[in-house]
Amino acid sequence: MEDLYPQAVAVRNEFLGGRLSLAVPDLLPYEVLNALRYARTTSPPDLPAAARFLRQAGLVQHRLQDTVEETLELAADRDLTIYDAAYAGLAKHLGQTLLTADDKLIRALGPSVPTMHLRNFRTGETASI
Repeated sequence: MEDLYPQAVAVRNEFLGGRLSLAVPDLLPYEVLNALRYARTTSPPDLPAAARFLRQAGLVQHRLQDTVEETLELAADRDLTIYDAAYAGLAKHLGQTLLTADDKLIRALGPSVPTMHLRNFRTGETASI
């Protein structure tokens, strides 16, 4: 697996520095908390603090119901999970670039949604997560 830690840190720093706005579907906090719940490095008492952080982080959360048509169309046309299609549908709806480390998703989307692989992220970029 490719080490994308430096690029992930760059995204975090750009976001926390106010130089990058991240738009996410409102399911993101649940996905993050679920991943943390099953991570060997997170204990159950840490989850409420993580939930508070996500709520206060300044992520621009968009309701899934606002992009349901784009999401379902992409899921069907590109054979995507609803989860992946939710992120792609939001990027398409907003006219933004989808930032992802998922090579398979980038290939599946083709030219239907602008994408950027995390490995190509550079300071000063703009993207939707």
